[in-house]
This record gives sequence, structure tokens and C-alpha cells, in this order.
Amino acid sequence: MASSAGANSVYYEATSSMASMAVNEIGPMLTATEVAEMLHLHVNTVKRLGDRGELPFYRVCKRGDRRFFPAQWDPKLGIHVT
Repeated sequence: MASSAGANSVYYEATSSMASMAVNEIGPMLTATEVAEMLHLHVNTVKRLGDRGELPFYRVCKRGDRRFFPAQWDPKLGIHVT
């Protein structure tokens, strides 16, 4: 019988490499809280900007959490992320 610890490490390595591949292809994904801290805004303001289409985001997971991609932000907003 195979140990579950070995199976878990294989699963972790597979999901970890898939996650890093996604970050490399589309850039970093930020939560609404991370964006709020970066832009010195309240988290509800960031969510509202996303809902109005001013900050593009994607919904992830069953709960519908928002993930923002700074690389997709309009340069006219004056937001520069390094």
C-alpha cells in the first residue's frame, strides 16, 4: 500500500507547477485586499472599481473571489506596477 504522504507530495508538486505556469503566462494575480493596500484604497472601493469595469478582474473558485491582473490595467489610470 502506497503512503498517502508520497501521494500528497506528488499532488502538491503538480498543482504548484501548474500555478507557477499560470503566473508566468498571465502575470501575478492579486486579491482585492492586496490591490487596496497597493493603491491606498479601501477594499470596497477596489471591488466597486472592478464592478464598474475600471479595474479588470476575474472570478475564481466557487465563492467567486476576485483576482486582479495589474498587467491588464489601463495605463491611462496612472497606476504603475513594478
